[in-house]
Amino acid sequence: MSNSQNYTNVNNNLEIIVNIIFLEGKMGTRRYIISDASKMLKVESHVLRYWEEELEIKIPRNEMGHRYYTEDDIQLFCCIKRLKDEGMLLRDLKLLIPQLNETRN
Repeated sequence: MSNSQNYTNVNNNLEIIVNIIFLEGKMGTRRYIISDASKMLKVESHVLRYWEEELEIKIPRNEMGHRYYTEDDIQLFCCIKRLKDEGMLLRDLKLLIPQLNETRN
């Protein structure tokens, strides 16, 4: 796949993610600990930590230093999981994350 095709695929996937996460207007206030988030997403906790680190996703922590995930975070990771399941590489997903974070803030 050429760089231009890869870039087009990344942009198309970005549009899909933006529509799924942000245009629905769901601003989550409920919080989940990592074990609950991993069960909801059907991945192991270490996978979430790995994706956070590799994709440079900032997940808030409580006063004890434990991660807590909002519904928006769960939706983001759901999209990441779906794209990973479809064969997208983390290095390609990483290109989307800064744009998604700008939209989320």
